[in-house]
Amino acid sequence: MPKYVCDECGEVFQSKEELESHAHESSKAPRLQNLQIPSLSLRQIAVLFGVFLMATLFMGTVFFASSMGPSDQNERGTPASTEDTSPPTGYTVQSQGDIPRVSNAELPGSAVTGSEISHDAQVYLLTRPSVLLQYSCTGCQETVQNLSGIAKDYNNDRNWVYVAPYSDMDSKIAVTGFQRGPLKLEEVDDDRIGSFICSSLQEQPLQCAFR
Repeated sequence: MPKYVCDECGEVFQSKEELESHAHESSKAPRLQNLQIPSLSLRQIAVLFGVFLMATLFMGTVFFASSMGPSDQNERGTPASTEDTSPPTGYTVQSQGDIPRVSNAELPGSAVTGSEISHDAQVYLLTRPSVLLQYSCTGCQETVQNLSGIAKDYNNDRNWVYVAPYSDMDSKIAVTGFQRGPLKLEEVDDDRIGSFICSSLQEQPLQCAFR
């Protein structure tokens, strides 16, 4: 009677059917020792890490931008464009030569003035840096006094904040920092104005430490 031998393991079977039904374990799964794991050079690893890092930064930027609601943008001041003229906040200063030249006569004699500050003088003050609290109203003495009080609070070591009228505005009050704002208000809001001042001036005024 013929015998049937498994070529893979050498086991002997009495019939062809038994041999065919025999499933050797080594034929069911690939041998791990035959698997080859590709090796990566240091340069390839550095490139892959760089791609991963850039993708992570990009996703973080997208998430941050999408999380900035309208109230957040208004609180910090909307990004200035080169079209802003009332009051001017859109100048891009890349060197000292870009700052407008103004005479002492164009600059306000004090932090609170009853005269409008010229366009170039505003830009000059903003680049110092400073913050401008400007108002467009008549007979609003209480508003002027409240804005003047805020300026006084923040000007304890130097003139960081200036108060002046400005007629060409579509709001009663405009708060501007260099390339920041304007924060437009219809009534004086001490908290929002204070937050804008400290954010625009990078917490430099002494008063910012007490907020």
